[in-house]
Amino acid sequence: MTKLLFGKPIVDEMKATQQLRARKLAETGTQPTLSIIRVGRREDDLAYEGRVVRAASGVGVCVLVAELPADVSQSTLLSVIESSNADSGVHGILLFRPLPSGLDEDAALDRIAAAKDVDGASAVSMVNLYAEKKINLESADFFLPCTAEAALRILKYYEVPIVGKKAVVIGRSTVIGKPVSMLLLSENATVTIAHSRSEGLADLAAAADILIACAGMSVRGADGKLRGGVGEEYLSPNQTVIDVGIHVDDEGNLFGDVDREAADGLVSALTPVPGGLGAVTTQILLDHVITAAERI
Repeated sequence: MTKLLFGKPIVDEMKATQQLRARKLAETGTQPTLSIIRVGRREDDLAYEGRVVRAASGVGVCVLVAELPADVSQSTLLSVIESSNADSGVHGILLFRPLPSGLDEDAALDRIAAAKDVDGASAVSMVNLYAEKKINLESADFFLPCTAEAALRILKYYEVPIVGKKAVVIGRSTVIGKPVSMLLLSENATVTIAHSRSEGLADLAAAADILIACAGMSVRGADGKLRGGVGEEYLSPNQTVIDVGIHVDDEGNLFGDVDREAADGLVSALTPVPGGLGAVTTQILLDHVITAAERI
């Protein structure tokens, strides 16, 4: 039987601790504050923004939203980022990505002050991530990419063995694929980074003890229904699968990169979509904001 690795118990633990930390900061006159910078009105950005705002209100974090038009100039965007950098009342900055075409995303991310880069997205944060041989989730002096950190926290919370295990990451983005690979390496896993053009991808994945599915894979089956593209041929018994994908089917239901029907009863453990990684990612973002406020 496949064990479902729900995010809720991890979130509940984090929330209780975060509420205490935010109250202690309030006693010193400080409210942890996150500045969200959003360009345009993409539906997925708006949905994530809503989740962050709701979660933040539950732990005493203030969220400020700067909404910029989709045709904003690069100079205006950089100016808004600089304004948040200079604001001593702002402790963390989150720039929603991807940016509309015509904007230099790397330049915008790198303009975020390292101390406020709570999403671990700037070049400075990435250099720290790749330079560290061993990363302590509880005491790192820089911020890790939130989704990658969430994947590792789930593995640790459910006491999934990592040391010496074969881990395959399907996906090579700087948001999740590359950073989660580095985190697994820091835990002494043997890591293979694969992608949509990897030869023998299904065989590579099936040989993994830990499979991280984060390439945005979905397919339309013979029955005409959309489902995760990581099907039975990618999966094997005794395998732990972290599903990072988020898709919406024709009926408006969320599903991940992994074909849930194929995985149930086959793999040892699986993060469900929804109910797995997403809420943990959001709570880690808020944790980073509180930590940034504490450091100041």
